[in-house]
Amino acid sequence: MFADNTSILVLGPSVSDLNNRLNSISTEVYLWTTFNHMSLNTKKTKSLMITSHQKFSHLPNPNLNILINGTLIDKVSHAKLLGVTVDSFLTWEQHIDNMCSQISSRLCLLRRIQPFLTYECTLRFYNSCIHSAFLHCSSVWSSCSLSVLLHLLRLQKRAARLILGTEFAHTFVSLFTKLKWLSILLLINLRKLVLLFNIV
Repeated sequence: MFADNTSILVLGPSVSDLNNRLNSISTEVYLWTTFNHMSLNTKKTKSLMITSHQKFSHLPNPNLNILINGTLIDKVSHAKLLGVTVDSFLTWEQHIDNMCSQISSRLCLLRRIQPFLTYECTLRFYNSCIHSAFLHCSSVWSSCSLSVLLHLLRLQKRAARLILGTEFAHTFVSLFTKLKWLSILLLINLRKLVLLFNIV
């Protein structure tokens, strides 16, 4: 539960089992909201089944059919949860696409305002608005493929060139060294190690 959003997670050995359990829970939720004089927005309620490509290909009926007060809930292939877009096969490609779009727009904004900023202010803008976007929940989505992660690395290189005012001829290693940055790939590994250290 977060603010006015509630997510229900159900595990099951088959789609029919998932349907039965989710329909039972959905009925309970609807009755609870009705009893407490609350409105459940069925148009905004979505269902998402998460599985592997291999298991999905062998499912006889891969569709979730969940009813709330007689309304069939829409099925989606991906959904946003606390700023992270989760997809049916946990490829995280849609999430990375959303990240790239968000970071690109912020880099465009930085390009427009950079002439009016000092170098220190430029770095501050990057750290607060762009660097944080790179790492939001990275321990969750970083299991994506390397080819997808490389999209983020290209944006990080673009940011380094923009901040330092250099051309493509400079290697990103030299740019990152000058800025004292770790590459996004190393940053993700560092975040995972810190998380593991805190758990242990």
